Amino acid sequence: MSLCRGAPDTGGPTPDQQRQQQGSIWLGHGEILAAPDAARGSFLSGGVWVSIGCFSAGTPARSRYIDWLRHSRAGNGGIAVDRLEHSLPPPGQRPFISALAKTALANPSGPLAVFGHIDLAWLYGFIDLSDPRRTRADHFYRLAEQLCRGRRFGIAVEDFQRARRALDGELLDREVKAWDRLRRPAPDRARSRLRVALTREDLRGYVLLGDPASRVTELDSASAR
Repeated sequence: MSLCRGAPDTGGPTPDQQRQQQGSIWLGHGEILAAPDAARGSFLSGGVWVSIGCFSAGTPARSRYIDWLRHSRAGNGGIAVDRLEHSLPPPGQRPFISALAKTALANPSGPLAVFGHIDLAWLYGFIDLSDPRRTRADHFYRLAEQLCRGRRFGIAVEDFQRARRALDGELLDREVKAWDRLRRPAPDRARSRLRVALTREDLRGYVLLGDPASRVTELDSASAR
């Protein structure tokens, strides 16, 4: 798991700097793990890298959250909008894959796949914010379990995505019930629906880069013996 670097609070990098730096991992105390660091030596060799940080797999041309944050400018909403706008490609520029993820995958002694985020990453994917003492991390645990059992990466990720599809059905059910009532939902129900929607969007942002047919190589070697 990793915390990734986005745009600065003010101003913004050039398009080239953005492509080279965004998605780099912040290690704390001013230390950054960037693409050149993953190009040399053994780096998660033969494994799969799971990164939950913002833009850890790539940056979209337009964020799913930009309109919602613009409507939430009160308080920290305005700061969040500014930072997100600085993180997205400038007009006319294409979306891009994280340079760190690409470099790690190109390293002969690097991981076989990277499972990361292509937008802002939130806590909703693994914490129930209606009760922070409870977690929603079962899908992450199942993903790790499937990988450790030697399942192919693509199949293990498909199990992960079932959690997101279950939320699709929950949201549809809530919409049908709201129409049946023919009135606006009460504030508590509206907040509950928003939490479900943000959890669904957070899980939708995860993608697999690399070979989906691969397995963790050490497990393959152990099986061969």
